[in-house]
Amino acid sequence: MNNKITSIKRLFLTVLLTAFLISVSFSQPVWVTQNPVPQCNSLNDIEFIGTSTGYSAGNYGTILKTTNGGLNWISQSSPTTEDLKSISFLNANTGFITGGFNTWLVLKTTNGGINWTETIINSGGSPYGIHFIDVNTGFVCGSVGVLMQTTNGGANWDMLSVGGIVNLYGICFSSALTGYIAGSSGDVYKTTNGGANWSAQPTGLATPLNSIYFVDDNNGFAAGFQGKIVKTTNAGVNWSILASGITQSINKIFALDMQNVYAVSDNARFLSTTNGGVNWSFSILAEANSNSLKSICFLDVNKGIITGNYGTQLITINGGTNWTPLFGGTNSNGFSLSFPSSNTGYAGLSAGIMLKTTNGGNTWITVTPATNSNISSVQFTDNNTGYFTTFSNIIYKTTDGGENWNTLTTGVSEQLVNLVFVNQNTGFAACAFNGLIIKTTNAGTNWVTINTGFASQTFGRIYFSSVNNGYILTNSLNILATTNSGVNWVQQVSGVTQSIGDIFFIDQNTGFASCLQGNFLKTTNAGANWSLVNAVAGSFRTIYFRNANTGYGAGLWDGEAMCKRTTDGGLNWTNLNTGTNNAAYSMTFTDSVTGFIIGSGAMILKTTNGGAITNVQTLNNNIPEYFSLQQNYPNPFNPSTKIKFSIPATPLSFGEGLGVRLTVYDILGREVAILVDEELSPGTYEINWNASQMPSGLYFYRLAAGSYTETKKMVLIK
Repeated sequence: MNNKITSIKRLFLTVLLTAFLISVSFSQPVWVTQNPVPQCNSLNDIEFIGTSTGYSAGNYGTILKTTNGGLNWISQSSPTTEDLKSISFLNANTGFITGGFNTWLVLKTTNGGINWTETIINSGGSPYGIHFIDVNTGFVCGSVGVLMQTTNGGANWDMLSVGGIVNLYGICFSSALTGYIAGSSGDVYKTTNGGANWSAQPTGLATPLNSIYFVDDNNGFAAGFQGKIVKTTNAGVNWSILASGITQSINKIFALDMQNVYAVSDNARFLSTTNGGVNWSFSILAEANSNSLKSICFLDVNKGIITGNYGTQLITINGGTNWTPLFGGTNSNGFSLSFPSSNTGYAGLSAGIMLKTTNGGNTWITVTPATNSNISSVQFTDNNTGYFTTFSNIIYKTTDGGENWNTLTTGVSEQLVNLVFVNQNTGFAACAFNGLIIKTTNAGTNWVTINTGFASQTFGRIYFSSVNNGYILTNSLNILATTNSGVNWVQQVSGVTQSIGDIFFIDQNTGFASCLQGNFLKTTNAGANWSLVNAVAGSFRTIYFRNANTGYGAGLWDGEAMCKRTTDGGLNWTNLNTGTNNAAYSMTFTDSVTGFIIGSGAMILKTTNGGAITNVQTLNNNIPEYFSLQQNYPNPFNPSTKIKFSIPATPLSFGEGLGVRLTVYDILGREVAILVDEELSPGTYEINWNASQMPSGLYFYRLAAGSYTETKKMVLIK
């Protein structure tokens, strides 16, 4: 044993002395949120234990914690990327969170959120509410009348009968035996024997109730669809309907006592009463940027916190009269990105908001365009000169970096859906209807209307790979193409039955097109023929390729990822961890490794390593002579182990990196982890695999680089 340790130390010293080791660390995620900050995921619930310690949970497994009354929030390590819906804490250390889609999961912590264990308790539908009475007994309610109960702290769960098949949205216990559930039928379900039996209590409503809260054994409130609020003062025997003054769906109701009650709804509504619901006041919180508000908690009559969509966190210290955002930036909505240089970029958002960065996205400031309309398409030809459209017939132009804007005369009355500039002077814009496009050759001073001859088709996107070669995506499922700068257009047959979302060419002949339902197409003859290379690539709204092999697609969350990467021209795609499942609308790269994504909630993401799964830091330039995959160390291991491999110089790797993939499989041959999936230059690499979420057993790790493959075994013992 001592000889083995000595050998390992000698090897380590040798590696240091020869100094050709490259350290690779697993980085999750590899896309960093730049707006809004600190994070862009929707926060669906909030709960405080006392006045200092609180937790918030939301989409993509987001868990936040505060220990100073909500002034600062720290992200907690989460074992899941499922959307988390509801929180129940017993004290500052012990708490539970439920979430999932088609999978019911419960997270549990006993050390204040430092560590979480994950348990799958049911499948099908979704859980919506969780409530624990004590450290042993808890309930989770959800779709189609399903109610789950544990009596041993979440180790095991049993299904209970509520007596209906309605969705169960919120659950609350006023004592160890008496509990209530808010249902989609408008009824409240009540138990008086700790959940063994439940009976429906009519509230007078036939619309869904999303939330329920009891102040004591007798007094409670429930709220839901169309702004409806009901109240009971006799433990649910009778309910009275209260006039809230709004029609938006109420997502959460919270009561400090019988007089001071608060609620939040869709479209940024905040409601409050100081007389038990006799009168309600409501306000539209501009600080929430029209986002839906999901949860609310008041610590006293003055201090309260609201959470909502796309990172919304607001705090009040005067009873709700004023609210201050706890997030930086804006979270309205984002549609378009343009980076004329590596440092300077612009983002077009809703309601006439435009963001600008001059330091590669590290900070974003607001510039003021001459409109309050949604900015649909942004194009800058240099750091100061740019254009945008607003789903109207108007194009706006700036020559001073967004300080001032001029309205350009386009000569059309049709809505402009998209614009593109191929150089400082030449630009094109597509009209939604009548088969028209417009073109300028003098930087927007004059625009010429061109009839493409396809008046019956609706245009969605215009793209030019050069001054002469351009393409239009239409509702016909085909592609229009020009080879003479827009003078004449022909229709190319795509061969698919899905809507085409984006198109990208790396040269005049080789291009790619993505469909919103998963089809991915490729052409090598400028679109004369399109071939289907992958039928289920992803729901991509935007694509970008840096060469014929390596490209990216981003769009709608498909249950696995909203952004993916290919290194073989679209045949295969690897999920990238962006840290969010928000929808993506536009993507651009400023060099081979630096890219940006914009999407829902004005989300702006940045990668500086090409979206790769690993972060690679080269320590020196020594080049190995052979491919090699070494045995992991330690082995057996618990829970982490290191894997080292070497990539030599090959004919395929000169000029750019070689595509390398390091994958872990379980004993059944199922892929359980992708440790590396990127282009790597010649060198020696080491990566750490943390298998804390994996069961004990035999695993295989396989290295594939060009034509080289090698597989080894490793053993996890817990």
